[in-house]
Amino acid sequence: MAIPIKPGDIILINNWAGGFLSSAIRFFTKSWSHSAIGFYRLASNVLPPIQTIFEASTTVHVTDWARVYNDENLDLRVYRWTKPMPVEPILQKVFESYNGNTYGIFQVLWFVWRWVIEKLHLPKRWARKNFFPNHEICSEVVYVGLKELNNPIVNIALAKLNRDQNTVHVGDIMFICDELVKMGILEQVYNRQRI
Repeated sequence: MAIPIKPGDIILINNWAGGFLSSAIRFFTKSWSHSAIGFYRLASNVLPPIQTIFEASTTVHVTDWARVYNDENLDLRVYRWTKPMPVEPILQKVFESYNGNTYGIFQVLWFVWRWVIEKLHLPKRWARKNFFPNHEICSEVVYVGLKELNNPIVNIALAKLNRDQNTVHVGDIMFICDELVKMGILEQVYNRQRI
């Protein structure tokens, strides 16, 4: 049985069976391979309604949380807000903006460029703008959700990152979550990792 997901939870996923793309993301971001947002319970032909997450993979879409949770090839972390946040209108806005959009596969090429800049200690300003801003990736969807909260504490964590929605990757989302945990606004409520 999957642990309960609440709307607005931030989910980090490390897919060990995701093939080349997951391996490349893990290598070039020095982190996990995927992120998602807890979404609403949706009606289905089974009772009770299924718990869902909103994510970008081949498209941006809603996914059954139990299916993700039960996949033994995935490491999972779930972060939850310690105080109520106005997530419902933000989830609706993000859903309306991104649902059904195509995954921004070419953004991965920009993350290779960012990795080269960081590895060679070249000026960070060279990696300020993504050459491939079209379409969305998982970290962009989560970042936009965080930005739309317009919460002063969340904004401090985002400012520390000094990225935008087209230049943020999963490692950055992990950094933001860890910063928000330190600030007491977010807590890690679940962690499953390979030993």
